[in-house]
Amino acid sequence: MKMKLTTWSVMAVMVGCAGPAIPRGESGVSTKSWVADHDESVVDVLADTAGGRRRVPVRAYFPSGPKGTSPQAGAIAEGAGPVLVFMHGTNGELDAHDLLARDLASQGWVVIVGAHPGLARTADYPNAPSRPISSKLQAAIAKLSGAPESLPAVFADPFMQQTLEMLRADLRLIVASAPDQLPGVSFDRIAYGGHSMGAIVTMGVCREASSRCVAFVNLDGPPADLSISPDGVATLTPQPVDRPSLVMTSELMATGANTRASWELLDVQDALGTAPLLSVQLKKAGHLDLTDAPVVFGHVLQGTLFGAGAAGSIDPIRAVDVTRTTVSTFLQRYGRCDGAVSLPGSLADLPELEVKVTRALDAPCR
Repeated sequence: MKMKLTTWSVMAVMVGCAGPAIPRGESGVSTKSWVADHDESVVDVLADTAGGRRRVPVRAYFPSGPKGTSPQAGAIAEGAGPVLVFMHGTNGELDAHDLLARDLASQGWVVIVGAHPGLARTADYPNAPSRPISSKLQAAIAKLSGAPESLPAVFADPFMQQTLEMLRADLRLIVASAPDQLPGVSFDRIAYGGHSMGAIVTMGVCREASSRCVAFVNLDGPPADLSISPDGVATLTPQPVDRPSLVMTSELMATGANTRASWELLDVQDALGTAPLLSVQLKKAGHLDLTDAPVVFGHVLQGTLFGAGAAGSIDPIRAVDVTRTTVSTFLQRYGRCDGAVSLPGSLADLPELEVKVTRALDAPCR
């Protein structure tokens, strides 16, 4: 998550001269950006001004040849893949997970990210890069402040239900637009993932038979499976994700007074289903420690800008590196079906991780 009022010099003061490890794979990384347009009949429920076509910025990261070479612009290395579609959370932006995407692309993955207009701060890039998130969405989110028990009622609001469907429509559009932009890449196997609201959105699409979802990565996103009782009371009733899943949570969200109840829903969801599951917690971490935010802001500025729970006391650079390692290891096992990867054994040398739940991790990859 990057903000124009900060500079890299400010960042250096906050986090020191150290930086996250460069992409660890053997390939160089290139990117390609485009805009996917919704049909004119699609109503943009997140637009503060009625009218106008909803346009979704998309960026792909992909291996482009041996590291250190100068590949032809836009060239995709032969055999690139599988594909990971990964989405940002509320108030994020197109490059909120740039470090993760580049790391995976250097290891051969094709990583596709998008920016939801109205949920992201830069969703109209390049036409209006400073557009804020939807005022209507901000008002809905404000109802949750200090009242975690109101989460079911907030998600039951028709506007929030329309918003979630709009975000899932964005995701389907992103996936549908990608083959023409990335010739030669196979979309037979797609892993999905996201941070916070992005995880809620991708989880819903991953469950759809048409999504070709083979694995799911949830970075600090509580379930939002809404059900309405016969008496009209809204409740959040977690449903299983029937794909191999990584659930990675931050300690501050799991223990915070205003978030504990919501994150406990993940424990309920973890107990459901039979698909392979690895659930881990990043110790001493806050909600945005599972994004690029620690590298850009450092913890002092991050906490000031985003409030309690955004940043923990974990070393910010280490938070980014542990997140990248955990995600890439899981995807190597269940995105690539690499049976040589043992989970959670391959992550045993990461003391920052607490393993919460393991299930069927020796099951064959499909």
